[in-house]
Amino acid sequence: MMDLKKEIVEVLSRFYPREDIEKTVRKPDSPQHGDYTSTIAFQVAKREKKDPRGIAEELAEKIKPSKIIQKVEAVNGYLNFFLNWREVSKFVFSEISSKKGRYGEVNLGKGEKVLLEHTSANPNKPLHVGILRNTCLGDALARIMKFTGYNVTVVNYIDDSGVQMAYNVLAHTELGFPLQSKKKEKFDHYCGKVYSQVFKIVEEKPEFEKKLREIIAKIEEGNNTYSKFARELAEKVVKSQLETCWRIKVYFNYLIWETDILKSGLWEKAFNELKETGKIIKKNEGEKKGCWILDLSKDPFFSKQKDAEEVLVRSDGTSVYVAKDIAFAMWKLNCLREKHKFFIKEFCLQPNKVSLFTTVPRETGKYLWSDADYTIAVIGSEQKHAQRVVKTSLNLIGCKKKYLHYSYGLLTLSRETVEELLENEQKERKDLKKAVKMSGRKGLVVNADDVLDELKKLTRIETRRRNRDEPDEWVEEKAEEVAVGALKFELLKTSREKWVVFDIKKALELKENTGPYIQYTYARANRIIEKAKEQEIEESNEFEELKDMEKEVLKKLYEFPSIVKKAGETLSPQVICQFLTELSLTFNKFYQNIPVLKAEKGGNKRFRLELVKGVKQVLENGLNLLGIPAPEKM
Repeated sequence: MMDLKKEIVEVLSRFYPREDIEKTVRKPDSPQHGDYTSTIAFQVAKREKKDPRGIAEELAEKIKPSKIIQKVEAVNGYLNFFLNWREVSKFVFSEISSKKGRYGEVNLGKGEKVLLEHTSANPNKPLHVGILRNTCLGDALARIMKFTGYNVTVVNYIDDSGVQMAYNVLAHTELGFPLQSKKKEKFDHYCGKVYSQVFKIVEEKPEFEKKLREIIAKIEEGNNTYSKFARELAEKVVKSQLETCWRIKVYFNYLIWETDILKSGLWEKAFNELKETGKIIKKNEGEKKGCWILDLSKDPFFSKQKDAEEVLVRSDGTSVYVAKDIAFAMWKLNCLREKHKFFIKEFCLQPNKVSLFTTVPRETGKYLWSDADYTIAVIGSEQKHAQRVVKTSLNLIGCKKKYLHYSYGLLTLSRETVEELLENEQKERKDLKKAVKMSGRKGLVVNADDVLDELKKLTRIETRRRNRDEPDEWVEEKAEEVAVGALKFELLKTSREKWVVFDIKKALELKENTGPYIQYTYARANRIIEKAKEQEIEESNEFEELKDMEKEVLKKLYEFPSIVKKAGETLSPQVICQFLTELSLTFNKFYQNIPVLKAEKGGNKRFRLELVKGVKQVLENGLNLLGIPAPEKM
């Protein structure tokens, strides 16, 4: 792709070859000051003790118009470059036409191997809309990194040995809860309700606490009735959770089970290597007596904390969450002295025709090990402390590879959304605030499936109103695509560090900065192209001068590869969201004010059609990077 900034830098370098010119060239704040502006005259004037205005005026006279540079103006020491966008369009249209779905690709990663972990939900309940922010961020991140030259493997870490899993095992083995719901509902939804009910029972009857701890230990120990039952239960829940992921076009390469980390001996290997650093010790007194703790008192950050001793193994011998996460991180980055491998088998064939593999506790003849150069864990900001402990542990054993905690802010729900979606007994709650934080224990949860179903229901009504002659199957398909687009865009458009308040009705609004607005713009562009096929377009080279709105659309099309690069460098899907919104706004303004198919001159019509085709392709590529469907008709 032609680099316009580079072209200007090269022109200026002919006059000042020793200057650092690139940093003087940027896009101006106002289009009145050209397409690019340079402060080179100020840089030279400072060194030569001259007036920058004179230097700029002299340069403007020396730089002659070229194929790309239409004219150069000197204004108060600034050099303003106006480009020949008619010529630039030839390069842009050619790139888009030849690369199609690959337009915008850049090779930042150069094949670097990345192991990306996301979703990682507890396997005892459905994915709620808060977890879906993790899922959507992780999926968009994987798509962007693949598009920018990284070799990405996506894993879903299944925490099946924790206390939440134990509650559900207790429910079915000790409290008489049936294994199947009497209602017609997804298995993960049923398990979520069981968990909430059993949590309340244990709260009211503390005598079950001892049994709960016993079950946790049995699950971690393995090869017993409790652990086998827990795995069967968890696998059924995960299959239901995956159905939700597939609805929003999210797929994985591997499921890695926490119990397999424990049973495979990975934790023991990691534990022993950490002990050799002298930083892990067993406490013989105090409130942590009998616990194995990680001494972080010499670390610059943790030394300033109130407690610099991190418990890894409790006094009852069970390991805490962060301990298993340390072992997993060491495996992901291949930091163990002895290469560790998991036994694996195929779990299922996903709707995208890619096999999903899972770790298993016994020999299968197939193995999984990691040789990643870089690992990313998409985990909420509430785990910032634990993730810092993981990174510090890697440093203790001399692992220098990249470990990134991809942190994100909590998702809450608008009160209106909660009242719309929660079951009747929850709607009258007086403790609901303007922004509601979800809690599985309290049963105050809005499941991702329910949000998608409600979005689809609302979308179906509007889709049918706009398309009265289409069959029901088509309406269902389009309603699902718009529902997915509305939800994913809402979860991705905000900076990941910020909290998000999700409102189901605002997500569906057909206005700027929503998924349906981008999808509608894509469908509009497609409709223009389809109509053009029914016309004979005059072969004419007769053009009017490019209008400002045409230039603005063209500039956006040219800009897309640099936007992709920025998203890849900053690991920010939000950058893509913002660009797609700006492109859609620019295109819709253009379409409303400038005729395309009714253009008077054939040359103008052909040029504007190329603009429309370019917009359609770039919107499609951008939506693909977010994992959002691009419906050709809405």
